[in-house]
Amino acid sequence: MGRTLATMAQLILEEQTSFDNFRRALRREDQRTFDALFAAARKPVSYTHLPHPDLTDVLEHGGGSYDAGGADPTRAADHPAMRLDLARYEGRPADFLEIDGSVCPDKAEELMAIIRAHLPSNAGLDESRLGRYQFGHEERRSYPLALTQLLIAYQLILTADQIERATDRAVATI
Repeated sequence: MGRTLATMAQLILEEQTSFDNFRRALRREDQRTFDALFAAARKPVSYTHLPHPDLTDVLEHGGGSYDAGGADPTRAADHPAMRLDLARYEGRPADFLEIDGSVCPDKAEELMAIIRAHLPSNAGLDESRLGRYQFGHEERRSYPLALTQLLIAYQLILTADQIERATDRAVATI
């Protein structure tokens, strides 16, 4: 039998419990702030509320992605590079983004440029490594992987930016 992993709520509660002695040493008003911090950490996150680029422009430019490789080039028109669907994940509505595994390099670069335009200028992203992987001794590039990595990086960069702004506001109120 496999073991059951603790839920995020359980892990947060365990972490909070490990700070019990520290909490008791705080002034009453600081204890309330401390409790509010952990209460916010336990708040459930809705998958549909994660920040993401307005993919409308990406999806509008997403047609004609198929790398025919000798196959029927007319298939490109009905084979989008990215497709966004609304479905359910764990019973909750969620956006599902499908990135075509046969997206051609030119279309991928066009879409990546649109996504990069949504990133802050000081993001510090090394774009030269996007989509790179080792196959034996050979380095290769996968454009579907590059698009996926860029979207994940976008999520991380925006989340870090939001945390930094929230921290700045919290410090300013002290």
